[in-house]
This record gives sequence, C-alpha cells and structure tokens, in this order.
Amino acid sequence: MMDQTAPGEGLTQEILIRLGDRYASMFVRIWQPAGQSRGTVYCLHGFTGNGADFDYLATFLCRNGYLVICPDLLGRGRSAFLGAGYD
Repeated sequence: MMDQTAPGEGLTQEILIRLGDRYASMFVRIWQPAGQSRGTVYCLHGFTGNGADFDYLATFLCRNGYLVICPDLLGRGRSAFLGAGYD
C-alpha cells in the first residue's frame, strides 16, 4: 500500500520481506524528487529509532533532487516485530 503525496514530499509503503519460510511486514518512507533523481540516499536509523527520524533531512534532500529511502527496521516504528525464533 502506498500513500501518494506531492513531489518532494514523503511517500509511504508497506512491503513484505521473506525471512526463510516466513514473511514480515516492513514499513518504508520514500521521498521521490519532482524531476530526474541526482542519486539515491538510503537512511538507516539506530537501535532505538525509526525511519521518521530522517523526515527533515529527507525532505531537504528530496527538494534538492535526491531519492531518499528511510525504512523502519524490523521491530521498530511501524514494521513488524519478529519475536522469538530469529535470534
């Protein structure tokens, strides 16, 4: 599922990723520039953070022509928590 917003603003997408014989939901924020992308910036948060930690930076970079991808790593933010069995 993807929410559409104006160019230079964030899009959000929930994706399924495969982990062995299981799937998990991963939430991703994507900022798509209005024109041709000058490059891609992939922002990974720390242990206690989530992808929203980069909202201000991502907006700035996107408005300057960069595609920016900021996922919520598994177990953080709006992504799935895996629980036991994935130590």
